[in-house]
Amino acid sequence: MKTRTGVLRWSVSTAFGLAPLAALAALAACRGVLGIDDLPRLAAGSSSAVDAADEAAGAYRPDPAWASWRVPADVSPRYELTSAGVARDLVSGLVWQRASMPPASWSESAAACEGLDVEEGSEAGAWRLPTRIELLSLADFDLPIGFNPFADPFLDPEVSCYWTISEETDRISHWLLATVGGQVGISVRDSQECAARCVRGAPYDYEANAPPDYVIEEGVVRDPHTQLEWQASESGATNKLVSFATADDRCRESRLLGHADWRLPTVKELATLVDERRALPALDERVEGEPNLYWTSTVHAPTQTDAPDGGDAPRWRVHFADGTVNAGDDETVSPGIALVRCVRNY
Repeated sequence: MKTRTGVLRWSVSTAFGLAPLAALAALAACRGVLGIDDLPRLAAGSSSAVDAADEAAGAYRPDPAWASWRVPADVSPRYELTSAGVARDLVSGLVWQRASMPPASWSESAAACEGLDVEEGSEAGAWRLPTRIELLSLADFDLPIGFNPFADPFLDPEVSCYWTISEETDRISHWLLATVGGQVGISVRDSQECAARCVRGAPYDYEANAPPDYVIEEGVVRDPHTQLEWQASESGATNKLVSFATADDRCRESRLLGHADWRLPTVKELATLVDERRALPALDERVEGEPNLYWTSTVHAPTQTDAPDGGDAPRWRVHFADGTVNAGDDETVSPGIALVRCVRNY
């Protein structure tokens, strides 16, 4: 089997280890487009997309490229086995194939998902490859590095990477999720073989690139889909690279708009801000920020036994040059420092 090592390692590690100007130039082409159709909108106060679907009349077409469901920081994934070989995520409402397809090129994997017939009553062509943010929603960051990043009920033989449908603007490269604990990078789609975990949903419309319906107030950016409220750059995301401890203290001590529950985001929360249509930074223009690393609160799993209190454990970080995800103990990527963007649930 071909592996993802060379391509993904360049995207996530080598490019970020270059001198700053060279790294930015190397990442200038890392721009992507994707879309999401027919997932339920969350109603205010709903605990899951399934709850909201019961309250809503008809399907909701969410904005492309971003999560369209609540992203709870303290809720473990919950799944319902709807039929043999199929699981519904009770947080996002997405319906997943439990056993992934064998490793293949991107084109072969996409065709295999489109021809999938794993659930009684599902229409032909109802299955497809997931987006970057959909697949990342399944990743279990408590699992050790080097193992499959999916916990029960997703049991697979160990593979090196998983394809997504999320494209770069060159239309020959796609995002993928690696089995190194949830690392996310980019690969030319038919240059290697990755597995495919298919998801059920309508096909994408790549021309529908409307941004999220953020609510902008002084000092904050509110996302009604994820129910997350972000500190804007001038108040919470500074251009000073700091240690994790300093970043954590800065968020905990924030009292923006009178709230005392600001915190560092999890890696999944921070990844919902990635705008795959853009690079340098890979952020919507209304969400100002630097094309650099940002801290998350998510512990780098292999070190949890070394630092049971979590105080000294390396954390995952998101790089907003192009939206890739890597671990905070990677010595080639600004070891031990990153920028800060605080978040709270509302």
